[in-house]
Amino acid sequence: MAECASEAPVVDASADSDQAAAAVKIQSIQRGKNERADVQDKKDQTAAAVKIQAINRGKTDRAAVEDKKDQTAAAVKIQAINRGKNDRVAVQDKKDQKDATLKIQSIARGRKDREAAKKEKDLAKIDQKLANQAKAQSSQLSDKLQEIEDSILRVETYHSSQDGSAVFLGQTGVSKEIFSDLPGCALRMDMGLRGKPGGAEQPHVQGQLVFKVHRQHAMKVTLVGADNLKKADTFGQSDPYCIFYWTGAKNGKEKKLRTSTVKNKTLTPSWEGEDETVSVNLPVNVAHGTLRVEVWDKDKMSDDEFLGHAVLQGKEFDDYVKGKEMTSGKDIEISLPLGTKLFTKKSKNKYVGGNIKLRLQSHKLLKISVVEATGLAMPEGETAGCNPYCDIFWNQQPLGTTGKQKKTTNPVWTDETYSLKWTTDVMDAAPVAADGSVKISKNAAMMKEMQNSLGSTGSDERRDSVALLSPAIYALMGRFGEYIEKENVKLSELFQAMDCEQNGYLGKDELMKHLNSEAKFHISEEEAGLLMDHLDEDGNGIIDLNELEVLVRMSLRVMAHKKTAPAAESSAPQILSGSASAPVVCSTQASPRMKLADAKELDGQLNPAS
Repeated sequence: MAECASEAPVVDASADSDQAAAAVKIQSIQRGKNERADVQDKKDQTAAAVKIQAINRGKTDRAAVEDKKDQTAAAVKIQAINRGKNDRVAVQDKKDQKDATLKIQSIARGRKDREAAKKEKDLAKIDQKLANQAKAQSSQLSDKLQEIEDSILRVETYHSSQDGSAVFLGQTGVSKEIFSDLPGCALRMDMGLRGKPGGAEQPHVQGQLVFKVHRQHAMKVTLVGADNLKKADTFGQSDPYCIFYWTGAKNGKEKKLRTSTVKNKTLTPSWEGEDETVSVNLPVNVAHGTLRVEVWDKDKMSDDEFLGHAVLQGKEFDDYVKGKEMTSGKDIEISLPLGTKLFTKKSKNKYVGGNIKLRLQSHKLLKISVVEATGLAMPEGETAGCNPYCDIFWNQQPLGTTGKQKKTTNPVWTDETYSLKWTTDVMDAAPVAADGSVKISKNAAMMKEMQNSLGSTGSDERRDSVALLSPAIYALMGRFGEYIEKENVKLSELFQAMDCEQNGYLGKDELMKHLNSEAKFHISEEEAGLLMDHLDEDGNGIIDLNELEVLVRMSLRVMAHKKTAPAAESSAPQILSGSASAPVVCSTQASPRMKLADAKELDGQLNPAS
């Protein structure tokens, strides 16, 4: 169309008009053509676009299908790869797990092996330690048994069998080291029975043995004479006599011991050979004791005149007692100046002067008493029961043998006491009897006689020894038994607490002081006197550990009797004719010492003979 336009010829005005019209027409045609061309173009474009869209849709669909196919294939491949990986991983995991399991097992086995080795090593150490301990214990036991065997005081316990043979039930003892360190003067020891050294089988060793050790140190003081006394009589000289006083503890109460006979018309009296003697029990600390002797002039028509007094106490007293002469067992004579005394009237001292002569002698005893045993073994095959007895040894030498108790594994021995004398050291004590035999105390002899007399009518007719007590003693001992049981009093502690003077003896004042002030057990002076009279063996006004034990045993027995006996019986025990507390109803009055036998009989009843 452009080419036609360019080839039109040039004309004149009309021609120009025509030309213009033609141009317009041409332009119109051209516009129509252009419009149709535009429509066609649009149509073509639309068709092309539709076709392109169709093609694109086809491509897209094909691409989508292909993509989907590719995706599916890829997914399948990926799954296959993953499955392969998983399989390989699973296989590897299993392998790793197996390896790990094996390694863990190996480690565990190694740990177990190490633990087992360590445990075995530890057990070996423990076994060795136990073996060492057992060896040490065995050695210690052997040493202990040997120590008992070598003890200065040893007590062996045996059973007397029916065929007469002796079955060993055990032994116990106190070594020199322990014995020298024992406190106090009177001691009660409860010790376990042990076997003999050597390792031999000893199947019957068991139980406990109770024995007592009583160290006594007494001093015998004899009045020899006096010299240079002052003249107290207006016409003549003086008629002197002496009074002995003793204080056994620091700040203790002074006791009057003895008054001598009167020597008429002399300033140099002599009592030589007249046995003007007192005996005092020395405390552990001798310096706490005080011996005082007063000298008086006897006047018939007026008051006696004081001629002076001599005091032996403190270090001076201790030096005399521990001096070479007395510790070697020799007597010594001393002369003490007579001094003044504090009186209300000073004129009382106007005749004081001169000296008094005394002879001092030391008496040292060691008493060993076997009391009881508990929990002894019953030997196999013995149908008649256990019949125990004890052999006592001092310094490896036989000291004595107790009586045989019948049919009991808890025997009680009555007054099985053995005495030894010593001078410088208690370790050197020797039996009292010169021939080495052991003297039996009169308590034991009387006790045996009492038991024989009570047993003469048969065991079924034996009277309870509680019936031998007077009503006053029965009531007092019942109260004392209740106190002992309630306070759980131990005999050894009770005796040491009561023994204010620490000399191994108890006086009435010590008994009353402890019971009234310390124990809060009220006892009157009259009741204390009754007890002392009932228990005091030799009538010297003092009781020892053995006699206190009789009191304890009897009191517990009375208390038990009061609980079991009817009210009428317990409140008023029967009085047997012939006993210490019985009224005089027969021509022969009972001996004063029968009271002690009565008390000892009660103790013996704890283990009656069959």
